[in-house]
Amino acid sequence: VPVYERIARVIAGFLSAPNGGLWLRDADGTYGPAGGDLATADAPRESGCRPFFDYLLQREWIYDLDETRDAHGRAAAVQPPAWMLADPRFWLVVPLICEGTLVGFVIAGRSLAEIDLGWEEIDLLRAAGRQIASFLAFEQAAKRLAEAHQFEAMSRLSAIIMHDLRHLVAQQALVVENAARHRGNPEFFDDAILTIEHSVKRMTRLMDQLRGRALSQET
Repeated sequence: VPVYERIARVIAGFLSAPNGGLWLRDADGTYGPAGGDLATADAPRESGCRPFFDYLLQREWIYDLDETRDAHGRAAAVQPPAWMLADPRFWLVVPLICEGTLVGFVIAGRSLAEIDLGWEEIDLLRAAGRQIASFLAFEQAAKRLAEAHQFEAMSRLSAIIMHDLRHLVAQQALVVENAARHRGNPEFFDDAILTIEHSVKRMTRLMDQLRGRALSQET
């Protein structure tokens, strides 16, 4: 089972809920579905509703969507996104907070058992949210580091390729420049053929290197 789906299941399991969904914050600050029955690929994404997410972050609040639904929003300290209220499967929003950042949240489905959500249950969800958020923050940092290393390697490869291409272009340009002056010189054309042959071999080698690198990245 993918790790994001397991995270959604763990939080839902604390509440005896059959399903849950994980939303993660991307580099642009948008919360997108990452895994779980309630956070499939076609689930809503949220880039607005800043007051709601600030409320979750500042108060580390376990938000009961049913309370807002029952009061028709009148008693709510802050309004969640409309799509959360619109889906009757959604019950609790559990924030995932690490070092002052809301890295994501889990929405738990409705419990199969009658649960009185007291302070012990809330504290358990908060503690689980902190641990999960720390793991996710570490994973995202490791992913960014790997991407940075890959970018650095590609930059080095590009520099090598550009150096070789400039050298090959210079050779070909020299042949073209001298062709008019040595039109009737057989030795020049023999040298020109050798130069072109050498260029073709180097270009073929470069293409093979690029093809090999692309295949290694795919696997």
